[in-house]
Amino acid sequence: MRLIPVLLTIAVSVLSFDSTVHAADKAQKPAKKKTWAAQGDLDQDFPFVTAAITAGAPAGNTANKGIALKLGNDAYACFDTDLLRWSAGWTGKYLNFTGVTFDGKHGDNPSVAGDLKFATRPVPGVAPEQGEFSDTRPEPFGPIDAQLGRWNGLYVHGDDVVLSYSALGMPVWEFPTSVAADGQVGFVRNFRIGPTRERFSLLLCEDEKATGEIKNGRVILARPDGTVTVAALVDAPMGVKLELNGESRISVSVPGYWSRAQTFKVVLWSGKRDDYPAFTKLLAGRPQIPDVIKGGPTRWPETVTTKGVLAFDKTPDGAYVVDQLTPPQASGREVEEEVNGQKVKRMDWGDNVWKRRIRPGGFDFFS
Repeated sequence: MRLIPVLLTIAVSVLSFDSTVHAADKAQKPAKKKTWAAQGDLDQDFPFVTAAITAGAPAGNTANKGIALKLGNDAYACFDTDLLRWSAGWTGKYLNFTGVTFDGKHGDNPSVAGDLKFATRPVPGVAPEQGEFSDTRPEPFGPIDAQLGRWNGLYVHGDDVVLSYSALGMPVWEFPTSVAADGQVGFVRNFRIGPTRERFSLLLCEDEKATGEIKNGRVILARPDGTVTVAALVDAPMGVKLELNGESRISVSVPGYWSRAQTFKVVLWSGKRDDYPAFTKLLAGRPQIPDVIKGGPTRWPETVTTKGVLAFDKTPDGAYVVDQLTPPQASGREVEEEVNGQKVKRMDWGDNVWKRRIRPGGFDFFS
């Protein structure tokens, strides 16, 4: 019998994708090239970080199973896979990396480091036609009822990420990105939804300090300090509409009679009222969903070589032996390099080809 105390596992998810999901016309320009080395995070060459992620508002806004995506144009957004909602969107700095995984400290977790542009309360991001965005879980942890919504996973395609989930059992694919014009940055939610059999709504954002109105097909939340948050549809099929729930919550309603999947996008922007005229430019381009059927380019083409040692250790009677598998090492050396004309510091992980912190776990197998 052998005991294997150190086992390095490389997990790669290969998911099939419905053949009806293709990229829409490529009139919409992709977000500015994503350069993240200056952000100081561990995964500088990867488009997201997963963790429990806290935003400054509303109160209690922590995504326990959050995915903080890098959208380009120094824009970021966190998707809560438990509640199927976007917990926050922000610009500027990425995250404050605190917590055991990042700085070794217990009792804390990463938080939004930049300027918060939109957010939602910790409620489900999906609601039936006559329902409310309300949390009916017996305790504020874990996924929502699968009949309301279900997280299916995500697809990494180069630097782009496509989310897959269901709303009332109906398929939703979403490609989050960003767009910039005249110094303003908009958050873009590209959707491909359907077929559908009943109407449902998806939560976009809310601001309890704002008062909302619908004007020229757009929903505007205005604060007394002159800050406005605006949402607009682009290439929306018949039956899709933006809604103002109460005075301070924006959602998008999807009809229940589509016999095949439909594509559209929502653009969300927040800023000073004086900058609102630039919002129209953020609506340029058609919605798009990257074609992920064949997958994206290889991210780690290097061959990983480890040297195993059989019977590295054993009990005196030889009844148990220990095999050793050595993982690639991480030197953790700080180096300086030039990015976009500026000198920035990053971590050199030596011969660790994944450029990640590796924490091997011990697994005992008994037969």
